[in-house]
Amino acid sequence: SDEYIDLGASSRFGITNAVSICAWVKLDTLSGWSGVFGTYYGGTFIHFQMLSGGLNVYLYGPAAGYDRLDSECYVSAGEWAYVGFTFGDSTLTIYRDGEPMPTTVAGSSASVSSTSDVSIGRVYSSSRMLDGALASLMIWSAALTAKEIKDIYIAQKGRFGK
Repeated sequence: SDEYIDLGASSRFGITNAVSICAWVKLDTLSGWSGVFGTYYGGTFIHFQMLSGGLNVYLYGPAAGYDRLDSECYVSAGEWAYVGFTFGDSTLTIYRDGEPMPTTVAGSSASVSSTSDVSIGRVYSSSRMLDGALASLMIWSAALTAKEIKDIYIAQKGRFGK
């Protein structure tokens, strides 16, 4: 609680029009917002967070409009879950424990561009800090396939009691 990592500007990540971000999370409670990974600069951002245990991803870039997915599945408090998302070719997919999740879509496809104010365990403000534990956060400047996400989950799940 109340701790996050500030990574500075994201230009060194090479995030442009495709990105995948995954992490192991264990929430202490399911109330309110819990940020996993966030970038913000002007009107361009990536927000990967949870609201009351439900996964939520917002993307906005200069070349396109706003895109948001809310999962129709939730993680449980006190248990590790492997969560993540991929974005590429105008497709945004949310994953839990290596499986793509049903989602509710709002907005249109977006492009992701370099931003500053990058943080792990927080999404842009102290009101969206992760309320729990986070491990093994990974960022790729490509949209991983469903098989790649599943393979990473299988390789790591034993470390988290799955």
